[in-house]
Amino acid sequence: MKKYFLIGTLLSLLSTMTIAQNESSVGVKGGVLFSNIQVNGVMDALIPEKAFYTGYATGLYYDLPLNDQWSFVPGVNYQEKGFHLKEGWNMQVLQIPLDVQLKATTKVQFVETPLLLKYRFGEGPVRFYLAAGPSVSYASRARLETKASLILDFNISETNINLNNQNYNRWGVNGVGMAGVEIPAGRGKILLEGQYQQLITDFIRDPIVDIHVRNYGFGFNIGYQIPLN
Repeated sequence: MKKYFLIGTLLSLLSTMTIAQNESSVGVKGGVLFSNIQVNGVMDALIPEKAFYTGYATGLYYDLPLNDQWSFVPGVNYQEKGFHLKEGWNMQVLQIPLDVQLKATTKVQFVETPLLLKYRFGEGPVRFYLAAGPSVSYASRARLETKASLILDFNISETNINLNNQNYNRWGVNGVGMAGVEIPAGRGKILLEGQYQQLITDFIRDPIVDIHVRNYGFGFNIGYQIPLN
């Protein structure tokens, strides 16, 4: 009985390796990413209004089939995430009501390495898929831009953020989920997908003032994937 089990296991592994060799592919994708932050701790009530920031995402990936439905998809992405903080005041000048707005925008560029498990389903050449897994990120640079609005918008300052400060954690682990569709096009496939990301570890952590900040966001990508054989 053990003999037949070992033979069956070996045949299954050989079949998986054959599929992987015949159908492995590489792809490139890019799109838009809408991100914001979650603030936990006593400082949350003191944070001004938070708003989504519109950034971008681009990357390369490798699709390694495990069988006809499942595949392992590692990759390397470059993404810009961020958030807006807004504060406003109403005032009167010469009996004229004026609305003063102050906006601080934080932009952070990340290099990320997602390790996703992908499941395809559907009949015919057009197939749908779901993918999920962890992604390790590294914050490469960050900037803080402040603007004021009083009838007209004008810049106040632009500052580089020191990510080596002890309150910042440049390395992070994200949870990633995707859903999309693969459409045959020429030698490869066009990919249209939506994604959601949630940082699991703290990006900013200050135990003295009890503040913990994590980013999250969703986005839409378009890509093209071609087989290696």
